Amino acid sequence: MVIEYFKSMVCPRCINVTRELAKLKQEYPQLEIKFIEIITNMAYAQEQGVKGIPFLRIGEAKLGGKIIPGHKVREFVLSNMNKV
Repeated sequence: MVIEYFKSMVCPRCINVTRELAKLKQEYPQLEIKFIEIITNMAYAQEQGVKGIPFLRIGEAKLGGKIIPGHKVREFVLSNMNKV
């Protein structure tokens, strides 16, 4: 399963999401996480409907918001794990 994670190295709100994804990757090594730096990939982010960061996409499922708590990241990933 591929998770597209749109973020920025200057985004303080992305830190919690990054940490939770790292934990999930340890638990589920089969996860493939594509870290997409929004500053250098703005056109692609716009094509994908990214309106703000942090933003996650698994297939057609999307999760975004100003602040995404770790438990919401976990719920999103686990609920979409078998759909893709």
